[in-house]
Amino acid sequence: KTEHDSALRQYEQALKQWQNQELATTNSHSQILTNQIDFIQRNKVIEHYKHRFNQLEVLSPTPGSSAPKGRTEFSFYDKLNRYFPGQILIDYKMVKYVEYPYTPDFILHLPAWNLYVDIEIDEPYDAKKKKPTHCIDIPKDKDRDDFFLEKNWIVIRFAEEQIIVSPKSCCKFIASVINALTGQLIPEELQNTPRLRDVPRWNTKKAKRMARKKYRNYY
Repeated sequence: KTEHDSALRQYEQALKQWQNQELATTNSHSQILTNQIDFIQRNKVIEHYKHRFNQLEVLSPTPGSSAPKGRTEFSFYDKLNRYFPGQILIDYKMVKYVEYPYTPDFILHLPAWNLYVDIEIDEPYDAKKKKPTHCIDIPKDKDRDDFFLEKNWIVIRFAEEQIIVSPKSCCKFIASVINALTGQLIPEELQNTPRLRDVPRWNTKKAKRMARKKYRNYY
């Protein structure tokens, strides 16, 4: 009887182990199937919006801008090319008025999506005359942004401080926007990059105070 009981217990343990393995395999196959269905549905949604984007009438930029560049643009251009190779355009202009065309600091272009992103770097004051710039109480930037939005562009504005202190986080922010719109994966190098720290926008009064304190010299 003892040998019989021992053999029975061993059999029951072996049966339970086999059942657990089968359950794990079934769950694994079920999860794989669920993932495949999710992937197919996600791709259908992406293709739907890709088609919608391509139906939009988008104003294309024109090469040949000679607008001066800020001190941070050259270094950030290298970062953008690293994480978005072949997708970054510079020295292009948007003809609103023949005399005064808008010139994006950078353009991220996804031809397959008919998608243009205007990427701007905003300084609180200019380096030479210390004149306030990009202030929320001056409508110039809003008018400019409205122009791009009306032409079915996307506009992303960074504070110069963000670009200097956290250029990689800025790139991740851009990649996150593109991912949300198109499903394009965030580059692996950026996936563990910290979230971009917010920098409050400034008004004219604050920009003048920043200029007096030479704020741009300390970030």
